[in-house]
This record gives sequence, C-alpha cells and structure tokens, in this order.
Amino acid sequence: MTPRDPVTAAELHRGLIDQLAGKGLLDDSRRRAAFQAVRREHFLPGVDLDRCYRDEAVTIQVGPGGAVTSSSSQPSIMARMLAQLDPQPGDHVLEIGAGTGYDAALLAHLVGPGGQVTTIDIDRSITRTADANLARAGVAVHGTASNVEVCTGDGWLGVGGRAPFDRILVTAGVWDVAPAWTSQLAPGGTLVVPLWLRAGVHVAAAFTRLGEGRLLSTRVAGCDFVRLRGPHAGPAAVVEVREGLLACVDGFDAAHLDLLSDLLATEPRLESAPPLPRGMGWFARMALDETDAIQLFDPEQDSLRLGLFNPTTAGPGLALVVDGGRRLAGFGDHAPLARLRGHLTHRAPLDFHALSIEAIPVGIAAAQTVPDDTTWVLMRPAHHFWIRDR
Repeated sequence: MTPRDPVTAAELHRGLIDQLAGKGLLDDSRRRAAFQAVRREHFLPGVDLDRCYRDEAVTIQVGPGGAVTSSSSQPSIMARMLAQLDPQPGDHVLEIGAGTGYDAALLAHLVGPGGQVTTIDIDRSITRTADANLARAGVAVHGTASNVEVCTGDGWLGVGGRAPFDRILVTAGVWDVAPAWTSQLAPGGTLVVPLWLRAGVHVAAAFTRLGEGRLLSTRVAGCDFVRLRGPHAGPAAVVEVREGLLACVDGFDAAHLDLLSDLLATEPRLESAPPLPRGMGWFARMALDETDAIQLFDPEQDSLRLGLFNPTTAGPGLALVVDGGRRLAGFGDHAPLARLRGHLTHRAPLDFHALSIEAIPVGIAAAQTVPDDTTWVLMRPAHHFWIRDR
C-alpha cells in the first residue's frame, strides 16, 4: 500500500466528511457537496494521507524562532467560517491569505462557474504553491481559471481592480480591519475575519457592512489563526523568549523580554489550582479584562501555558497555569498570581457566541459616545471595536 493509495485516500476523505457532518458543520447540502468534491490531499503534497485527513491544521511554513507563518487550516474551522461567509452561486469572493489553495477551491465550488474567487497572499512562494495545488486538483491552471485567480500582493490593500466583492474571507489573524476591505465590500456584503482581541485570543467574526464604513457582527466564534504578515500586521505579538519557547502577548519590547527570561529562570511558588474551566473561554475573558495576559508555547512539546505577566521593573511578576491545569506557578511579585487565582475562581468563562462586535472607523468613533452596554473597547489605528457580552 503506497502513501497515496487511491482507495485509502477515498476512505480517509469520507471519514473526514463524516466527522465534520457529525459536528453539525455540513448541514448545508451545498457546503457538504463542496467538501466532498475537493480532496485535501491535492493541497498537501508530501504529507501522509492519514495526516491530510485529520481534523487539524497542518503547518506549511515556519519563520524565525519556530513561529508558524502559514498553514493549512483545521477543516472544522474552515467549515465554520464558510458557514459564516455563506457564499452563494454567482458571488464574487475575495480571500485574504492563499495558504495551500484548499479554501479557494472550496469557495470556487460554492460560487459555481458564474461566480469568481480571487485569492491573494503577500508571499510569492505561497501563491506559487497554491497555484500548483489548484492545478493538481483541476481547479486552476497556471493561476487562471474560469472562476479562480491567484494574486501576489499585500492582502491588507485588497484587490481594488476586482472590487466590489459580495464576500470577503480573511484567513490570517488580524489586529485591525483594513479600510480597503470595507471599501471593496459591496453594501450589505459579508466580511469574515479572525480578529485578534488580546494575547493570541482570536474570534472569527462575520460582519455585515453598514453605512459610513461601519461593520456589525452577525456571528462570532472562537478560532486560532496565523497572523497577517507585512507592514500592516500590527505590533509584534509572538516573540522568542529563548530557543524553543515562544511568548504571545500584547505589546512587547526588549526590556520586557529580559524581565520575562529572568523570571522564568527563578524557582516558582507552586500551589494547587482551582478547578479549571474547559476551553479557552476563561483565558479569553481574562485577556480582555487584563492588558498583561500571556501565552507561553513550546512548539516541540506542543505545550501551552497561560497566565499573567507584569513587566514593571519595580515589581515584575509572572503567574501561569501549569501541569495540565493542576497547579499555579508564581514568579517574582505575588500580585499576578493573586489576580490569576481570582479570575479562575470568580469570573465565568467567556462565551464567544454571545459576543457582539461593532467596528467603527476611527474618525466616526472619536465623535461618538461609547454606548453604556459596551463591555470592552479596543482602540486600533483604523477602527474602534465596541464589544458587548450579551
């Protein structure tokens, strides 16, 4: 049996479809037909078939320090975001972040021969690979087809020559919404974007374009995406603390990095952790409430530690959930450990689906009063995000 045995591939493909359907992600017949028609193996050449058809992301490019710079997204996340986008036959769709080309192929099937899919990526090596994968799958040949075009460029700027778009799908985590996406989106159109809230917490938000360039979410779900690359990516969020250890934070400089490294070199105070809520909801709420939330990730061991990091030179402190959630570890000042314990004990986990997010262009937001029912306000260069916890 060869690694690409067609019988094995067909069986594994059916297994993935059944798995996604079992999660309620393919209840729409058109979306199910798209996943049935497009084989993921065509977009992951050289990857074992078994891994191709697992419901997990597959890294395709790694940058300095081991940070992932491009991946084939987890199929269940793709199915959820396609449900949020809800592309219709004949739609003109823009995809920001070409990846392997798998998403573009699914979109091409959904919009049909009367529709158009434009996918763009800043990295020429990625667009070349996506182009080749689409050709292998019979969707595109040398970057052109009846309904797919692969472009190389800064996705933050969109593709003005192809606008307007009925739908825009962003497949890279972003710190802000590009004004170009809103301006290139048809009135009433849908924008689905993995929005970076705090310290690695992303939500896949489906926005509808309103008047004055405002966007209002219709559906929100938790997700995890490789961040946008290029000059508009926002402040560095993932840094290498030491070889094999990455930190994900909001705002970081060399002095903070030295403090963090020094704290990790000390002996921690360990205590039993209160019962840890399932999922990332508890950390998402803490990250929105606290500006110093942190994630520490060891790619080789696939270990993730979550907590709070106070980088003030007067009393630096670090607190982490360790040992699979069984214990809390405190380094340096005691305050972060007390705050972490308080969040785990007294604060309910965030329900991503209960969030409502409104994106208001900066010029408009500055002239308005934040509504009383707004729970959090995130101020970014192009937009203010008013977030309500309904």
